[in-house]
Amino acid sequence: MKNRILKNVLSILIPVMLIFSLFTASPAADEVKKDNALWISKYFGVGDPAAMLDKNIGDIIPFVIESRVPYDIDDAEVTEFNIKDDLGNKFAYQGGSVKVYLRDTLLDATTDYIFTYTGNNSTGGLITVDFLHPLTSVFDVFKGKGGEKITIKFDTVLLVNQSADNDAVLFYNDDPPLMCLNLPAVLFCEIEIQKTDAANGSLLDGAAFKILNAEGYAKKQKEYLRKDSRGNIVYPGDSEYESAADFEVTTVDGLANIRGLRYERDSNQNATVYYLHETRVPHGYNPLANPFTPITVPHDVNEGINTGVYQVTITNRSGFRLPITGGAGVILFSILGTVLIGGAVVLFTIAIKKKKGA
Repeated sequence: MKNRILKNVLSILIPVMLIFSLFTASPAADEVKKDNALWISKYFGVGDPAAMLDKNIGDIIPFVIESRVPYDIDDAEVTEFNIKDDLGNKFAYQGGSVKVYLRDTLLDATTDYIFTYTGNNSTGGLITVDFLHPLTSVFDVFKGKGGEKITIKFDTVLLVNQSADNDAVLFYNDDPPLMCLNLPAVLFCEIEIQKTDAANGSLLDGAAFKILNAEGYAKKQKEYLRKDSRGNIVYPGDSEYESAADFEVTTVDGLANIRGLRYERDSNQNATVYYLHETRVPHGYNPLANPFTPITVPHDVNEGINTGVYQVTITNRSGFRLPITGGAGVILFSILGTVLIGGAVVLFTIAIKKKKGA
């Protein structure tokens, strides 16, 4: 009797539970699909982003863009589905390096997507991976693949040693374009020197500067930063340092720029210290009492309106220029001093003889 009652209860309860689960589970699943419809990210194709500190002009910089197939790909009328990456003028695409994966499967560049690069090897440009291939329906590639990861890998050539933030954007149907969540940056900065008159603030031309990092400045025999044959800045201790050449910058219209400098960028709020050595002052102006000006570049120099550029103003005062130690003026003053002393001795000797003769 009890078994019969239990069977009757279960025969009623199980269908009710199934119907209830259908009405409660579906909205939750739809909500997940809606929340995760579009997603994109971009990062360096190396294990440690700090390795970008060692990259120079002409070096290969690998990138990886990750996204996912929209969840409604099976139901939507797809009118647009592509990913664009504007490399700006700091990177150039390395021809033939692009590879596109759906999960772990390498897609066919001739049938599964269209790749275009509108740029050149000297000024950078725009990369586009378009999944609306005229020879293949988007459903042939992505049907039933909603939510699966898309990975785009490609190499670029570094054109300029400057801060190089860049991003990728996903375009899908009428949805707002979605920019990537990660904005990788090559960790370089630029120091802009403004040379002015201490009295009136007017811009001064003709000032020349060399630059040292903290290690080079600390040495008894100063070791300045140098440049290699490609224009990359080389630091003391780098393998290329001995073969690199000294360089200096000169103010034109009151400004001089030193690009391609490394700087710290971490959670410890570290700053990077450089020293500017004024090796030549504008004509008619006095040298600085201390020709070495310390420059502290903050870790967040890549944030704000002047991205990657740290500005510093150095002033000089006009007036009588004292001779610089070891300069031509010292020799001239030495000769004049010797002549005057010699003349004084001669006059003193003549005066003594006259007194004795009297």
